[in-house]
Amino acid sequence: MTTAKHTKIALIILAACLLILTACNNQTNPNQTDCQSMSGQAKENCYYEAKTCSEMLESDFKNSCIVEQARDQNNSATCETLNNDKSKGYCLEQIALKNQDKEMCTKINDTYWKDNCNYNLAITLNKEGLCYLLQPTNVEQKTDCFMKVALSKGKVEVCDFLPGQGRESCIFQVAVKTKNAESCDLMQDQINVGACRLKIAKVTNNQDLCETIKFKQAKDVCTTYFEQKPEEITNNNTNNTI
Repeated sequence: MTTAKHTKIALIILAACLLILTACNNQTNPNQTDCQSMSGQAKENCYYEAKTCSEMLESDFKNSCIVEQARDQNNSATCETLNNDKSKGYCLEQIALKNQDKEMCTKINDTYWKDNCNYNLAITLNKEGLCYLLQPTNVEQKTDCFMKVALSKGKVEVCDFLPGQGRESCIFQVAVKTKNAESCDLMQDQINVGACRLKIAKVTNNQDLCETIKFKQAKDVCTTYFEQKPEEITNNNTNNTI
């Protein structure tokens, strides 16, 4: 086969590939003109894919489109075009998380999304002060926020933001994670202190810690554990709950 024939065949193959790529691009990146020829949900989906949110009719779907557009463009002003506080709140939260911008959370009016914004940033940035900004009535999420930051930082001091049993559980988990038996003594309930030291004795395989346990039942359990020492001690036990 001559060089000219080789070149001709190569050009034909290249042209065919370009046609295929063009067809694929038209399918995956529809433009406004493509969408106008459609109807119903197909038309809405097309506008969504093309990010032509202003042409969409279905309210919730349109709001989702605007939020995604605002996040992609990193433009909080786009959030202001949304028609309710919940959608605006979600939109601003997404931009706050993208930029790790705690000030953006203060611009959210909706309580649910303001709390979520502060919660997610607190965990991302390891800032317990942001947990404190959650609504006092949002006890479960607020407790979880302090707990996760305390565990991430390995600091029992963060647990002091929590009341009662929440504080005890937080100290227990941080003490076990950091394998610091002295942290157990910060708990108020001596049963919890004993359980904490028992847990650390097991995970560190340190029999000497049994003698430091004041609560008799926990001390007896610890002593028996090492007397009946199994062939393989489960040092990697991660069940850190009281």
